[in-house]
Amino acid sequence: MARAIERAVKAAGYQAEVALSCKQARSAPGPFVLGVFDLELPDGSGFDLAQELMGSDAVERALFFTACTEDALLERVSWLGPVIGKRQGIAALSRMLLEMRGVFEPGEPHR
Repeated sequence: MARAIERAVKAAGYQAEVALSCKQARSAPGPFVLGVFDLELPDGSGFDLAQELMGSDAVERALFFTACTEDALLERVSWLGPVIGKRQGIAALSRMLLEMRGVFEPGEPHR
């Protein structure tokens, strides 16, 4: 899944640095315009990680791509950035990446 996300990020015009854990993300050479986060990482919470990296200006904006279905958590996370469910697929992630980059206006059909 990480490689598919990396391809989507690059296709939307961003540079990509893949981190599969909180530890890897904290050591990534930032700053970054955008971070794509999963909420469930092997060594911690993607939500906490996003807050930490945004608070330290290592990441400017957050986008969450997750299989999490816990409504309370998803509501809390949505205050930091858009949330795309993994069930929606890479196409939905790609569309949001383009919207966030300003290629498409929110809600504009992507064909």
